[in-house]
Amino acid sequence: MSEQRPSPFHCGTQVASWRDRNCCCCTKDYKEATSKTSCDIEKAIANACFHHGRVSADIGRRMGYDPEVYPPFYTWDCPERDMKEPRDE
Repeated sequence: MSEQRPSPFHCGTQVASWRDRNCCCCTKDYKEATSKTSCDIEKAIANACFHHGRVSADIGRRMGYDPEVYPPFYTWDCPERDMKEPRDE
């Protein structure tokens, strides 16, 4: 029997909050100039948003999702996040 495919987010707002906390400050983030990302987790989340809302068990583990945590966290740090250097503004 295969592992359950988790649905780590309850709504699109939660996805956006998680991406803002993790993907948007990660060096692997989506690049508008090339329309590509180097992050498997970001790709899986985008795919889940447009289809069934679920990611593979492996992606769930890699993104730090723990279905045993109750109450579930609204957002959490991605273990694979590679922080960008802050820019001087």
